[in-house]
Amino acid sequence: MPPPAAVATPLDALRWAGDGPVGEPEIKTAEQYIETLRGRNLRVVILGEMVSEFVDHPLVWPSVNCMAETFRIGVDDPDLATAVGFTGMRMSRFLHVAESALDLVKQSMMQ
Repeated sequence: MPPPAAVATPLDALRWAGDGPVGEPEIKTAEQYIETLRGRNLRVVILGEMVSEFVDHPLVWPSVNCMAETFRIGVDDPDLATAVGFTGMRMSRFLHVAESALDLVKQSMMQ
């Protein structure tokens, strides 16, 4: 009796992009990240105050600046602060799912 045929699953259609060209993200710098947050015409209320540009509000700015710092580190030390994900796109190491012991070491160094 012949062996059963392989069952096709959605995972069969996935291709590992690690061997292909590395894609670059649209937002690469801290300044680009901050600018993408501006001009969104969002209705934001902080402590009862309507805020037109939440990015510059003193309660929000530290969080924005913290996220922007991950982009600064990515530019200053891309080997440490970025990784190529399974999609083939370069991304922040904070968002990358560790795939090796070296990835775990680098994530630890980032903290």
